[in-house]
Amino acid sequence: MALKTILWATDGSESAQKAGAMVKQLKEGFPQAKVVALYVQDQLIYPPETLVPEDATDALNAQSFVEQQVFSLFERTPDIEFMVAEGQPSAQINKIAEKIHADLIVIGSHGYTAWDRFVLGSASRHLLDHTTYPVLVVR
Repeated sequence: MALKTILWATDGSESAQKAGAMVKQLKEGFPQAKVVALYVQDQLIYPPETLVPEDATDALNAQSFVEQQVFSLFERTPDIEFMVAEGQPSAQINKIAEKIHADLIVIGSHGYTAWDRFVLGSASRHLLDHTTYPVLVVR
């Protein structure tokens, strides 16, 4: 199996960073693969500071925070791309996977807090239930 395009869905959480480390290992095994790191800004009825790290208190800072994490793991090269989408995370991940013809989606097993998972549901769980693309969930 050859991987041409890997979609790494990240929210900047510790779990997402572990997924990023896995993507880095996959990239070493498939050096020709393009990596698309995707950050989805969820459109919620409560403030974004409840979902992002303390040092990223609004949507723009959260995007910048995650982008810095991506490029601290990967060098800025043409085969590494950072994208931002807005909306429901699993739906947007699936939509981008289709758009870029992803061979594999890599996602962390959970985001920031248990409360968020309880209220919103796990993006990784929802994605597994609603996508036709191969998904690697990293714990």
